[in-house]
Amino acid sequence: MSFNPYEPPASAYDGNHTNPNAGAVLSDAIVGSLRKTRPWVLFLAIMGSVGAGLMLLVAVLLIADVPGGSLLYAVLAAIMGIPAFGMHRYAKAISKLLHGGGLPELEGALDAQASFWQIAGILMLIYLALLVVGSIAAIFVGASIVEKFGS
Repeated sequence: MSFNPYEPPASAYDGNHTNPNAGAVLSDAIVGSLRKTRPWVLFLAIMGSVGAGLMLLVAVLLIADVPGGSLLYAVLAAIMGIPAFGMHRYAKAISKLLHGGGLPELEGALDAQASFWQIAGILMLIYLALLVVGSIAAIFVGASIVEKFGS
């Protein structure tokens, strides 16, 4: 078979999206990379969970004095806790793979990782939108203060 540079690229998967390497064995490099990744994923998941828990504690402590601040901290705790939960899922899936799993466990780990990055991307888009709205609001508030009090 000869190479044709004008031919569209071909996929290793057929139209039914079946994996041609279904009986493949995982390489030591793949397992080794995931083994090195797992402690850091678990560390960040634990730190995220602790941070979310502390924010939730602050929300509970503020509930009587500053209800609005309490709600803000509760929302921030949820925002911090959701990615931490995704990282826990990823670390658990890596553990299953390292303890005798095969391709299904690898697929589970990669699925958990994809979910984490999807959540992280959505949170970043929300953050950027709030940043733009906040910047515009700050410009208008600053302009109204200058107009009211002069320069």
